[in-house]
Amino acid sequence: MSGEPLRRASRRLVDASETVENAAISEQLAALARRCRYLSDSDPDTDQLVQLETTIRSTSRHLDGDVAVTVRRAGQDVVVYRDQR
Repeated sequence: MSGEPLRRASRRLVDASETVENAAISEQLAALARRCRYLSDSDPDTDQLVQLETTIRSTSRHLDGDVAVTVRRAGQDVVVYRDQR
């Protein structure tokens, strides 16, 4: 996962950060968006992507509604995490 998928994830996280009423969660989502943008401009290794996924998973536990993290692999969207409430 790099480039455009990370940029899309960044935009979604920014949108989410602007709609969350809890300021601390909003800040965490904005920080995740910045991290996605940073990684989209580099060539992230597997450990960086795993850490990002873990952080998104942890943060999403504080949100209402369904949360899914998808990445594009071999031309297909693959769900790497889904939290349905």
